[in-house]
Amino acid sequence: MSIDRRHLPKITDEIKRTWQPKRRDFSAGGVAYRRIGERPDAEPTRIEIALIATHHERRWQLPKGTREAGETSVETA
Repeated sequence: MSIDRRHLPKITDEIKRTWQPKRRDFSAGGVAYRRIGERPDAEPTRIEIALIATHHERRWQLPKGTREAGETSVETA
């Protein structure tokens, strides 16, 4: 599917003032969880997954880290 750019709204000076310079971020993470009610011979009764609130507590996401210079993805996570 292609977009016909002639039908898009004009980019005004006001919109341009709100733009941020491009930056490239690298992040890495994993899934932190724990098993609840597990017995050696049975499946857990429940699994809890760690989530964090972001964007003024309006959104939930998995925790992750932003890579710093010289760090590997595994170290970041």
